[in-house]
Amino acid sequence: MRDPAGGPVYGIEDLGAAAELRAALSDLEGAIWTGLVLKGGSLAPADALRDSLTLFGLGFSWGGFESLITHETAQLTHRLNPPSLAGPLLRLHVGLEDPADLITDLEQGFAAWRAQQDSNLQPSA
Repeated sequence: MRDPAGGPVYGIEDLGAAAELRAALSDLEGAIWTGLVLKGGSLAPADALRDSLTLFGLGFSWGGFESLITHETAQLTHRLNPPSLAGPLLRLHVGLEDPADLITDLEQGFAAWRAQQDSNLQPSA
């Protein structure tokens, strides 16, 4: 699957503990854009992932080298033909920070996403 802007879109299940991102980041020689569709998720877990990241700033890239993240789901609804996605879409601009640090940060984000997903599945008291 491809993002309408041209980058690949991966669901969280497709990453297998971030294995695909780990491989991509290990050979990183420049900044890249990618999108993550958090399959089966809702906005709260997506926000938990985004908010738990420490190396990714919030915002769009204007040609810089910093890692950034944006939550794209809301703006997609304003398109003439909005895509049908299996969950919230986060767009990442992966910058030039140390790949090992970025991987650790993303794994922390995925852990926050999973924890929020799990809390949503618990029956209310």
